[in-house]
Amino acid sequence: MVCDGHGSHVQPEVLRFCIDNNVSLLLLPAHSSHLCQPLDVGVFSPLKTYMGQELDEIMRYGIPNIRKFEWADCYRLARPKGLSKPNIKSGFVAAGLYPFNRRKVLVRMANFKESDLDDGVDSGPQINDAPSTPMRHPFLEVPSTPSSLDPALLHRANTALMANIEGGIFDTPTRAFIPKLVKAAEYHSAQVVLTNHESVAKDNILKKRREHATGIRSVLKGRHILTTEELYNGVKACKDATRAKQAAAVRRRSKTPLQQEQERSQPLRRSRSQCRI
Repeated sequence: MVCDGHGSHVQPEVLRFCIDNNVSLLLLPAHSSHLCQPLDVGVFSPLKTYMGQELDEIMRYGIPNIRKFEWADCYRLARPKGLSKPNIKSGFVAAGLYPFNRRKVLVRMANFKESDLDDGVDSGPQINDAPSTPMRHPFLEVPSTPSSLDPALLHRANTALMANIEGGIFDTPTRAFIPKLVKAAEYHSAQVVLTNHESVAKDNILKKRREHATGIRSVLKGRHILTTEELYNGVKACKDATRAKQAAAVRRRSKTPLQQEQERSQPLRRSRSQCRI
């Protein structure tokens, strides 16, 4: 059985049931559900589309708010279309789970190389390479939109520009490329500012997370096969500790202010009696 890292999937009761019934429970890598989970890949997207169509039947008449019963009725109509049998099957195929095919996931990852699959494992039919085309001038390869700029193409064009400057060449392709270069510089400068801002915000978030990196998540870190006695014992111990903390918090809240004051004063009274002795 393959599942994501939701808290309900890694409870000690679930792991104990899987171990006792010889069920192998596999955990998807973190932040990969958009690539590996069949619901995200093949079902939720069409369901969202059908929901949008049903909601549009109400909002197109200028009604700004959707009532709960209206949303539920739209979902009732959209659910059979989005959660159809072909969509569910296509989710498992697109995620590479059945039939098993790693290529379905890897080709959608950044910096994917065909050599990553050259390990003797059959990964399904390969896509034939496109026929080679004559190389165009590097200035013409650079798009006008900086957001779609390939760094390799920009490097080639910059090399050609430096060669033209050194040779005193200022032809039409060179003049056309310079505005593109200015746009790219301004775009990437803005990207650097945004990235630095996001980096500071992420550092603050991660700092807080590291302070709370305890419990079940610390036991599951780097583990994908959950149905082992060692992992079960670790998860159960963390769960028992969490329940004990919750019970202690409930007891503290249930005490009256007078009882809390008496508990705080008890250590002080003991220390005074020891001093008299």
